[in-house]
Amino acid sequence: MHRAFKAGYVFFILICAGFSLLSGNLYAEDFRDVRSLIKKSGFVEKNISQSEIDQLAAGEPIFTFLQDMDGISLSPDSVEGQEILERYKEIEPNFLIESFFILPLPEQDSAQTLNEAERFLMDISQFEGVPYWSEEHEKYFDLFSEIEILERKTFDDESRGIVVEQKMKPFKPHKALYRYWRNGSDFIYTSKNTEAIRYKLIKAVREENMVTSLFVHAEPEALVFYGVGGVQAFTFFGMFGERMETSFTGRTEAFFRWFHEEFVVPRIK
Repeated sequence: MHRAFKAGYVFFILICAGFSLLSGNLYAEDFRDVRSLIKKSGFVEKNISQSEIDQLAAGEPIFTFLQDMDGISLSPDSVEGQEILERYKEIEPNFLIESFFILPLPEQDSAQTLNEAERFLMDISQFEGVPYWSEEHEKYFDLFSEIEILERKTFDDESRGIVVEQKMKPFKPHKALYRYWRNGSDFIYTSKNTEAIRYKLIKAVREENMVTSLFVHAEPEALVFYGVGGVQAFTFFGMFGERMETSFTGRTEAFFRWFHEEFVVPRIK
């Protein structure tokens, strides 16, 4: 990402934060019926506190660092969604984060907005511009410094995929698969590494052990977003556990924050 773009993005975040503080929330008025919206949206509510409900009602995204999959707040009620969550359980991530947020649509077509979210997440070239804050270096980097599309494919279940080679500094380039499911008012985005992620000569993450997913459901009055990111990473026998946790969960958080700021916030009226 160019330095000027980074500065502009940071300025944009500050403006949004300032607006939120002045107005009390991002919405024109509180979106009060959050629990009933979640209930009818096809997500099973598991571990959502009242304070988190209040944050969602005020337009704030929720980010939670989890110990394991038993602590997730929502569970998508679909075959594809459950299969994806099972994959997280299989890899037993030592670093796990979730995020969820709501986009009210008082005057917009929810189906059209869901189509826009699908197109937005399939445009993976823009992922090179996602700003990622490095705690170690105390400055912004690109989440991906390079993404090269190798193949586009369609699977037997009619989901679509994009095979890429991508680079996340300081790791070596690796292949990954982005996959997309659409079923009526539900859309699922997921990504996973299909090759090991290596740091110099060390295999930091085995193949298919870094997974990020975003589940989106459209109701007439709102879109509900639920994201999960998990990785089973080698921590060098615990010596670099904290650094690895900050690196991998920070990248997932950066992706969800970027999506919220670039897609959700501009559509809030």
